[in-house]
Amino acid sequence: MINPLKEKDVVIYKLGNTFLHDILQKSDEKDAQILQKYWQPDEPATNLNQAYERLLNSVKNRNRMPSFINSIIGNIKGLESILDQFDPHRISDKYSASSDWKKLSDHIIKELGIEKKLNTTNRGLWPKFCQAAISGARFLSGFKDYREFSSWLSIFNKDETTRASLALLISCEIDGFGFALACDFIMELGHCNLSENFGKPDVHLKSIFNELKLCESKNGLRADYEVFKAIQRIAKNNNQTPYKVDRLFWLIGSGNFYLDNKPSLGRHKKEFIKYSKKQSPNLF
Repeated sequence: MINPLKEKDVVIYKLGNTFLHDILQKSDEKDAQILQKYWQPDEPATNLNQAYERLLNSVKNRNRMPSFINSIIGNIKGLESILDQFDPHRISDKYSASSDWKKLSDHIIKELGIEKKLNTTNRGLWPKFCQAAISGARFLSGFKDYREFSSWLSIFNKDETTRASLALLISCEIDGFGFALACDFIMELGHCNLSENFGKPDVHLKSIFNELKLCESKNGLRADYEVFKAIQRIAKNNNQTPYKVDRLFWLIGSGNFYLDNKPSLGRHKKEFIKYSKKQSPNLF
């Protein structure tokens, strides 16, 4: 007997591939090979400094944060000399607690000559960025070197439950990270075998998966977890990696082909949802 959910997973994944290729063709991007580089994680980090830089980039991916941080400091790489070459041990020695965020803030503002007035209330994005930078450094400084950190990460790469546990643990360590950003960080580490087994339950995947009933519709952390599990399941049912499943639906939802430095092709999640229901009405 055919499992209805497995059948839906296979059909929706296939429709996603077709739909994404159609988007590229309509944008006059004929070379389907453009997609290949999106299906694998970046080259792995080789030291804690690189891991910390990638952590900061994940902090920057928080809702409303990208454009704000770009307007203040530009690329995260611009903080390298200010943040001790991204050495988490040295940063943690200087700023031992998240409450030291004002000290870090003053240092960055002075070194970069920032004149823009920043919102420094508890709800402000700037304090949240500085707090995450400090707590992230504190977390990574708990490991002697990247080899030790890598070995610790590998312990969690057994199944979807242990992987979710890793994301939850990291989200508790880093201020304001949350489950989704923890997944983002793990994906961007490029860690051997682990990163490819992760997907990020971001707003685009949540919308698509909920509307197509690929997962239970919940709120808060439970919603993130349900989408995370759905990514893992869809990958398994299609013999693909969760990373590739994530990128496929994220590219449809965001239209952001960031590795090609090209303008956004527009968000197509609503269009894809209608397309899927029209192509396979028997699944809904």
